[in-house]
Amino acid sequence: MSQELYKCDNVQDIILPTMKSVPVLTDSHVPIHLLHTQAYCEHQIFLEYVKGIEVEPTAEMLKGIEQHNSLDEEHREKAKIELSINDALIKSSTERVALVSRDVYVQGAATYGRIDEIIIEPSRLIVVDDKPTPVPYFTNKVQVWGYCYTFKEMYKPELPLFGALRNEYTGEITWLEGFSEEYAMRVADGVKRIQAILTKQSQGEPTSNKRKCSSCRLRLQCDVFTRRE
Repeated sequence: MSQELYKCDNVQDIILPTMKSVPVLTDSHVPIHLLHTQAYCEHQIFLEYVKGIEVEPTAEMLKGIEQHNSLDEEHREKAKIELSINDALIKSSTERVALVSRDVYVQGAATYGRIDEIIIEPSRLIVVDDKPTPVPYFTNKVQVWGYCYTFKEMYKPELPLFGALRNEYTGEITWLEGFSEEYAMRVADGVKRIQAILTKQSQGEPTSNKRKCSSCRLRLQCDVFTRRE
């Protein structure tokens, strides 16, 4: 684990309670990872979740899943203590230790998902998302804001909440920033736009970036890409 994240010298891996299964996507209750898609190209959501277009996962996606599983397994081998969020906050504060947990499930009124990593420090909380890139893309930041939004709704922490992106292959922190009301509003707006697509009130705004279209895994089934070609 990259020590850039930690203000404490003492770092311990722990297990936070999680659910073995997550809710089924509904028109009103959406997975947080769709905020990434909504920020990239809303029309992808319409194609995949309304029209039901299915494509095989890319080699990059499969490689990323494998790396995530490897990081989760590494954490499970080291984590010996299971704590509730409240107990973890108390332990961190009283013992001046940073506590790290992975694959943490969160659920709010309209969103749900699994956070790659939560770091609990005496003075702050950090939501970490592992991505296979050294570039802190805006779309990835929006997804992290979604996790922060839902974590805050679920646990109402008093400590400052931060979001972070980390290169899952090198461990380098590519972005770290406090979660603000501005970002919470961005998440709420994104969720409403996703819900409008899932309820067929909208087909979603397609990206205006043709380079995104050219690399999209849904491009061969996309009406917008066909028209642009």
